Amino acid sequence: QKNHAFIQSAFELILSRPVNSQEQIAAIRFLTVQEQLFSQSKTNTKPTSKPKKPVKNDFSQPATESAVRARESFVHTLFSHNDFVTIR
Repeated sequence: QKNHAFIQSAFELILSRPVNSQEQIAAIRFLTVQEQLFSQSKTNTKPTSKPKKPVKNDFSQPATESAVRARESFVHTLFSHNDFVTIR
């Protein structure tokens, strides 16, 4: 699946270790649910003002695609992981 490689890369880059099988399952579930929630909120919200012209490579705003936004949330979650914030 497309998310397996992303999850493995994220764990290795952020936590400096491979993902285990339980974490892989939880991560896939997280990404699936987040993508669904972002898709629903995107279709259920109406813009209150005229949208701004998108700025190329503007990383200060969340992604507009629900799958990419779910991955952003996953990365933020890994930054809160005990293995990231604990000095051993």
